[in-house]
Amino acid sequence: MPKNFLLNGLYFGNPLAVISLLGLLRAMEKARPSWKPKASWLNLVPHLHVLADVSEDDICVAAVDHLDYVGSKIKDLADIHRSDYKKIRNIEFMLSDFKKLGDNSDLDLLAALASEGCTEVEKSVERVVPTPLRLVSGAGGQNFLPRLEEATRVDDRSRTCIVKQVNKALFETWKYDEESTIAFRLDPKEDRPQAYRARAPSTDPVFAINGANRLAAIGFTVCYCVPTHKGPSCVLYHDKKLIWPIWTNKLSLSAITTMMSHPDIKGAVQSVNRQKIRSMMRAYSIDRIMAANIVSTGYYKSMTFATRVI
Repeated sequence: MPKNFLLNGLYFGNPLAVISLLGLLRAMEKARPSWKPKASWLNLVPHLHVLADVSEDDICVAAVDHLDYVGSKIKDLADIHRSDYKKIRNIEFMLSDFKKLGDNSDLDLLAALASEGCTEVEKSVERVVPTPLRLVSGAGGQNFLPRLEEATRVDDRSRTCIVKQVNKALFETWKYDEESTIAFRLDPKEDRPQAYRARAPSTDPVFAINGANRLAAIGFTVCYCVPTHKGPSCVLYHDKKLIWPIWTNKLSLSAITTMMSHPDIKGAVQSVNRQKIRSMMRAYSIDRIMAANIVSTGYYKSMTFATRVI
C-alpha cells in the first residue's frame, strides 16, 4: 500500500534541510529499495512517498541503517591515513594519495569529497581541491573529516538516540535544543557573528539539528564533485551559491539530481533568458527556484537562507 509522509521539519529555504532530503532518499533507496521512495513538494512542504505500509519510525530506522553503512566506509577511509590524520582531516589529500584510495574506498564517498580533475599546487605539492560543500575547514578546531566520522558513527548504545534525532529532524519543527559537535555549517542559524556581542561566541555551545546533520552526511554522497574551469562543482552548487528547485511531481532521487544539475537551473540566477527557464520548469513541474549564498565571515564559511530567484 503506497504511503505518504509530510516532512514538516524540512524548511524549503534552508540548505541543510534540502541536503537532508537528498540524504533521506539515498538512505531509503539503499536500505529499503523495495519501498521505491520518491519526494515532492506541496505548499512548500516536502512529502516522502513510499510503496510500503510503514510508519515514521520505520522511515527513521531505515535511514539510520544506511547511516551506519556510510559511517563504516568513512571510518575505512580515515583508517588508511590514521597515522597522518591531521594532514587530511579537511580533505587536503595529495593527488597521488587520493588516486590510490580508489582501490580500497567507497567510490561514491570519494567522488563526493573531491575530484582528481581539480587540483592546486602548493609548495610543489599537488593536492585535490575539496568539495565546495566543505564549509568546515579547520577554523576554530572544526575539522570536516572527523566531524563526518562522528556524524555517521552508529553503535548499539547510540542507535535508539540517533533514530529519535532523525525523527525530530524530519517530522517536527526545528527547535535548536540539542548541543552539537557534528554541525557542518549548512544551516544559516549556525552562523554566529561576533558583531555587537560582549564577547566572542566561539566559547558558547553550538545548538543545531543533529538528525538533519546526520542525514546531510548521507546527502554529501549524492553530491558528486565534477571539475569545471572555476574549480570543483557538484549538484546544487554554482558560483558560490547553492541553487535548487521546488518541484511538485513525485520524483526519484536520480530524477531530482538530474534536474538539479540542469544547466538552466544552475544558471537561473544570472540568466536573462527567463522564458526558456520557465518552459523547462513547466516540463519538470517546478514551482520555483531557490538560491542561498555561501558567505565568509573571517575564518568561517556559512550559508544564508535561500531566496526565490524565479
